[in-house]
Amino acid sequence: MVEAGAVAAAVAVGLNRTLDVRPVELGWAIFYLVLNLAVALFMFTVAVRLWRNGVRRHAVGVFVATALGAFVAVIYDFFPIPGDDADHTLFYILALSVWALMLVTYYHGYRALGERTRGASSDGFALAAAEGSGAVSESRTVRRV
Repeated sequence: MVEAGAVAAAVAVGLNRTLDVRPVELGWAIFYLVLNLAVALFMFTVAVRLWRNGVRRHAVGVFVATALGAFVAVIYDFFPIPGDDADHTLFYILALSVWALMLVTYYHGYRALGERTRGASSDGFALAAAEGSGAVSESRTVRRV
């Protein structure tokens, strides 16, 4: 339910900002930054879980991508890139590159974490489907982290 509320709020704010184009006020900039830092805090905990589960390469990737994402969030409103044009072309080149890195890194990090917490299957989704269909009869104990 919380996720649905967060998505609905994000859609409402996004539509408001899209339909009513104006410079971002300081209050909104701080709001966006606080939300980004809250998500960054959550993703840092995901990185710690990956590290503790022995998936250190993905943990470092998630940590670096999250730190870069927070950096991008800060520079847009508070520390503009010197020499950037009115359309923020340099910023968007940097931001889109970092966001692409975040998407790929988070995907692989979550997948690795899922494999570690579901069992030794190379495909955690296949294991869950097999257990759901009754093809796997042995019971497994899953360690929650």
